Formats: sequence, structure tokens, C-alpha cells
Amino acid sequence: MPFGVNPGGENKDWLEGCVPWDGKEKYLPAGALLPPKVRVERLMKSWDVLRGDEIKKGLKLAAIRPDDIIIGATPNNAAIRAILATWGENQFLFTDAYGRQLKPKAWARKYKTNPFVVLAIMRMSRKR
Repeated sequence: MPFGVNPGGENKDWLEGCVPWDGKEKYLPAGALLPPKVRVERLMKSWDVLRGDEIKKGLKLAAIRPDDIIIGATPNNAAIRAILATWGENQFLFTDAYGRQLKPKAWARKYKTNPFVVLAIMRMSRKR
């Protein structure tokens, strides 16, 4: 193993504190654990995009063009509540830049954003 790390030993967290997350990225989810077949992008009711120098609001997923810059989304709160009721909040864990996994409400309290919306925008932007 590199650097003489003994898995499970005292030096298990040898990377902790090595990379400070001081930038704006620390407020974005690094990932998420979601129930099977749940795609967070599909939990959005509509999207807001920057198209050229115009802002287009309330677009459906199919209307988004490859060159659009996604700047916002409106969550389908009824769908999110239904999925939370089925699977429970413990099945939705959003990972922050420090590796901590937070439930949706805990994420919203800590980072003051809707984790479903932020993750959906990030994933959609990555596809474009």
C-alpha cells in the first residue's frame, strides 16, 4: 500500500485534511445514494436555461438543447414526497465535499439548497 498505510489501522484516515475544500464546490453534492431506478433529473418538473443571451424558463426535459446552459430547475415536490414516503429518507443520502452523507433535510439545513435540484442541474450539465 502507498505511504505505509495500514487499512483499518490508526492511519486509516491519512487523507483527512490533506485537501482543503475552500471553494464554492464545497456547497455542491459530490454524489448521492438513491433508490434503484430513481434518476434525480426525472424528479424535476421544469428547467430554466440560458439559450444564447435569453433566459428560457419552464422548459420540459425534452426541450433542452445540447448548447443550453442549465441555470435552474423546479422540483416535482409531489413526486419527491411520494418517493420519500415509499423508500424513506434514509434511502436518499447526498454526499458533500468532505465525504459526509446527509439526508435531504439535513443537506437543506446545512447548505441552504435543495439537494435534488442541485444534483439534477449538475448531472444534466455534465451530459451536455
